[in-house]
Amino acid sequence: MYGNYPTRSGLVDQEISKQLKALYEEYQLSLRLQGKNGFGLLTADNYEMYLLQYFLIPSANEFLKSLTEQKRNEYLTRNKWINWTDKGASFAFTDYVSHVGRMKGIPAFDDFDKKQPEPNLFGNKTIDSRHFTNFSLQHSTGDKNAVIDNDIKMLVNLMNANYFIRMDNKGCAGYWWLRNGSSDNHTSQTVMVNLAIGLENRNKIVNASVFWDGGHCADENPEGLVQWMMQISNYSIKNSNQ
Repeated sequence: MYGNYPTRSGLVDQEISKQLKALYEEYQLSLRLQGKNGFGLLTADNYEMYLLQYFLIPSANEFLKSLTEQKRNEYLTRNKWINWTDKGASFAFTDYVSHVGRMKGIPAFDDFDKKQPEPNLFGNKTIDSRHFTNFSLQHSTGDKNAVIDNDIKMLVNLMNANYFIRMDNKGCAGYWWLRNGSSDNHTSQTVMVNLAIGLENRNKIVNASVFWDGGHCADENPEGLVQWMMQISNYSIKNSNQ
């Protein structure tokens, strides 16, 4: 998502970025996720279109329509990359990413120097931090055949909701409310959306969207969650009083 966008300190290593991009293309295909409404198989190539159609454009429209005409004009003047007509908002994915801005270096989580908090999550009683991807382990050790330990593989699976969802366990929850901010630059939008689609592909009821200009793990509508819970459970204040 942020491959060739610079951080505040400059452009990341583009060769390593290309390698990670290729690995992600393989990973996304391995999930075999089918987009809604006949969109088809989600790939690294068409993911931008999916995000725009089902998450980013709807989020921008909801935000802009909620503003007064004066406030909307002021916002659009500050963000000329957004086109606004009577049909709603439109913009290029590249302009959206540029608007959000890149925060992390490369690799974003399993960094080679293990200075990010994520490698520390996989530490043990004797080692403070450990790599949890073969890619970073091989790069750091110079051993192209190095692989992470089996206990780390287990921990990675335990941290990955998709690992459990793909088991198709009959006890999996049937209803899911998922939210994030459109300006989250801590991670990619594909993290939440892959989770949402994986659940939808298994006929779960999923209510997923992003808050426009919201940050990492934005939760700006707790009342909406409560109303949704009342709707799916056929609960009402009137019935409870009776």
